[in-house]
Amino acid sequence: MNKRLLLAVTLLIALPLHADFGSIERTLHSRLGAQRWIPFLGVARFASNVIHPRGVHDFQLAVFERGRFDGQEGAMIMSRQAAGFTQLVKSRTRDGWTFVYCRPASTGRVEVLILTTDAKETVLVRCDVDPHAMAESMGKPKKLAAMGR
Repeated sequence: MNKRLLLAVTLLIALPLHADFGSIERTLHSRLGAQRWIPFLGVARFASNVIHPRGVHDFQLAVFERGRFDGQEGAMIMSRQAAGFTQLVKSRTRDGWTFVYCRPASTGRVEVLILTTDAKETVLVRCDVDPHAMAESMGKPKKLAAMGR
């Protein structure tokens, strides 16, 4: 009984449901095929929930190696599936597109949703971050560069 309770609590902490990420992930899965499996991603996500490195309280990641989409299709996917988010960036490069959306979370943090595609892969990321920790890093370029690595 205690093991089951511990497992249930761990799953509730490590795997909170975010319908926006899940719906976009399912749309991309139906369009691009299966996503790449990343070893120990669940462990890293659990650690971010406990430790909060650089102000990141939670994240989700999906990487698709096959297929890509054009800007109109990406904009349509994000506008339909990212309800309640505000578009911050829509950027086109030679190889693909990047969309960055955000919204305030009820906990005083900011939820950031990033969809990017290039010639090789498509990546979807959702982060729950502390805006004060990000602002502190923004004022220190070396710290921000280390966070980006």
